[in-house]
Amino acid sequence: MQISFAKILALLPGASRLDLNYNRGAPQRVRGRASLECLREEILMSGLIYERGDPAKPVGHAFLYFGERGDQDVVATYLVVPPINIDLVKYMPPMFASTLGIGAMVPQASFLPIPPVPEPMNLGHILGLAELRGDDILLGGPQPAGADSAALLNDVVQIGEAYAQSYQSIISQPEIEATQVEEPPGPDSPQVRALMYATVGERDRLEALARELGSLRYGLEVGDKGLIDASLTEMSVIADSLPGKYRAKELIGAAAKKDPGSIRLTQLFLDRGYKLASEQYETIPLIEAEIALLQNPGAQEA
Repeated sequence: MQISFAKILALLPGASRLDLNYNRGAPQRVRGRASLECLREEILMSGLIYERGDPAKPVGHAFLYFGERGDQDVVATYLVVPPINIDLVKYMPPMFASTLGIGAMVPQASFLPIPPVPEPMNLGHILGLAELRGDDILLGGPQPAGADSAALLNDVVQIGEAYAQSYQSIISQPEIEATQVEEPPGPDSPQVRALMYATVGERDRLEALARELGSLRYGLEVGDKGLIDASLTEMSVIADSLPGKYRAKELIGAAAKKDPGSIRLTQLFLDRGYKLASEQYETIPLIEAEIALLQNPGAQEA
């Protein structure tokens, strides 16, 4: 008999405050801050969000963290899907085992969260550990308002059971041929570098973008295609980690061209980004006006 971790948690003190009998088709809004709740419910309804690992091949052990993208201070737990069935009756007092209502049948926990309630951690430390240990990393969404431990525990149960089911469905399939098995992303892969950029401040990411811009311009001047491609690839990785307000993709599009107008446009996008990062909003409208003229030269003639 398969006993979910949710049923076990229901016996813990304070579990009556949790909504463990969840329905993915009809999530309930019970915790304030509607915008954050919408995102968190969307995550639980739409499936697991991997920030490291392959959703098609979960490894069975994963860091699960809660926080905004780009935050360095998050709360996290570690999910383990046991490769060996765990007979919980062996480790429970008889009274507790009878409370589960399992009689002589063997209960099994589908996954183990360590610790059950996420604890504060640094995202950079999580990334380093996951790279070293080969763990998946799952994003659970923003933290509940008011550091609600009961809400966090409920989300851990939902995401953990979904992760366990995903893992079990993979290992229950016929063995995959060795030629189909892909190596996980290495430390120099774009996915890993994007996660690392997300752990530093936005201004630091802009400075990294400016450094790559210098390399790109040199590559364009000397005609070094390898340097050009490498710079554009790294700039795209950085751009993916920046919020859309920086218009980093447009910067890259202009930077790849050698004409004077594009060079000036690239510099304007970069200056605008620095102003945004420093919250110097008063000069941004003038920069945006010049950007608009360079992007639409016909508008000035009209």
